[in-house]
Amino acid sequence: MSTLITEKKPETELEYTHCDFCGEDKTDLFNNCTLKTNKRRILRYSKRYKIVQKYCLGKTVLDLGCVDHFAEAEDNFNDWLHRGIKDVAKEVVGLDNAEEEVKLLNQRGYNILVRNVENFNLGRRFEVVVCGELIEHVNNPGLVLQNVKKHLAKDGILIITTPNSESMLWFFYNLVYGRVPCNPTHVCWYNYQTLTELCRRYDFEVVTTYYEVGNPNSRVLYNLERFMRFIRKNWSHELIVIFKNKH
Repeated sequence: MSTLITEKKPETELEYTHCDFCGEDKTDLFNNCTLKTNKRRILRYSKRYKIVQKYCLGKTVLDLGCVDHFAEAEDNFNDWLHRGIKDVAKEVVGLDNAEEEVKLLNQRGYNILVRNVENFNLGRRFEVVVCGELIEHVNNPGLVLQNVKKHLAKDGILIITTPNSESMLWFFYNLVYGRVPCNPTHVCWYNYQTLTELCRRYDFEVVTTYYEVGNPNSRVLYNLERFMRFIRKNWSHELIVIFKNKH
């Protein structure tokens, strides 16, 4: 009689199942995002959304990586950032390399160009450039900043938002799940030190910094984030840094 022998995988080789939309773990008890919607999110508009809107009010804006994964974000998320910018800016031009998604959004009245954010030339300058949840995705962030420099007005501002690598949220994920859920398209995480040093090398100077809570579906997670931010701001989930163009 033959015996079927199956090889047991080492414990370190865990199979992670991610949400196709946001990259979060589909089995995550804190923040299940499989519905591709923020109708269950705690806040109608995230803190990040409101901060970016404040700086874009009445300005000409270049929004890099604006699609946010799928065109459905425009329908499903109240705080889809590109729409928030469009609502308040004098003019906004979006860039993204997701050709089909850009086509769908332009049919709805948006002005988005298919471009690689590491290599583009629009032949003009903007008062504000927004890199919302983008810098952690790109192959070469230095090339992105070089292109920002070419397209930012003399007195313009650069807004970068990114998950904060110092967030205590990651400690709790490790505590509960034994690992940190990471978007599979991320290649790097930043904290204040690494992000500002990167931008300093391309002659951007910090104006102000915000540490904010995210906008999860779970009230438990939302209150946990608020508590961490109350104890120490740099334990917050969201890092938002406003830079000015050094002359």
